Parts: sequence; C-alpha cells; structure tokens
Amino acid sequence: GDCCPISLTPLEELEYEPFGLRGTDGGDDLGHDGLWGAEAVAAHLASRPVHWFDGKYLACSIVSKGQLLDPMSMRPLVRQECKS
Repeated sequence: GDCCPISLTPLEELEYEPFGLRGTDGGDDLGHDGLWGAEAVAAHLASRPVHWFDGKYLACSIVSKGQLLDPMSMRPLVRQECKS
C-alpha cells in the first residue's frame, strides 16, 4: 500500500487518519484546506491527486525546514492548509 513519504510508515498502519495535501496548484475544486476526515475520503473516492502524509511527521518536517512547502511537489502551502 501507500506510505508516508517522510516517515515511510504504511498509511494503513497509522494510529490516526493520514493528512492530505492537494497534488495540484488549486485549479480543481479541492479548495485550500488540508484533507482529512470526510474531505479526505471524498478526494480518495474521486481519485483526485492528493499527497498523503503522517500528519505528525509532515508538521515536524515543515517546521524543521522552515519552508512552508508540500514536500512532494515543492508547491508553496497556503494559509488554510497550514491552519488545517
């Protein structure tokens, strides 16, 4: 299965839901929030491009690097994604 690209933990082994960042530049209808819960399920079922992470590792990676970027695409994160 899929795994977090930062922690390399399989997503199905996480103790909590994975956190998703949209895999596009916003030209779709995913909005600008990070994806989790019902929105994450809807994005998955619709086969939308999403980068899935272990949320704790994603947060630590972003803070330690001091760059508000999606680690997979290097796309700058918007405020709403960071607040999520």
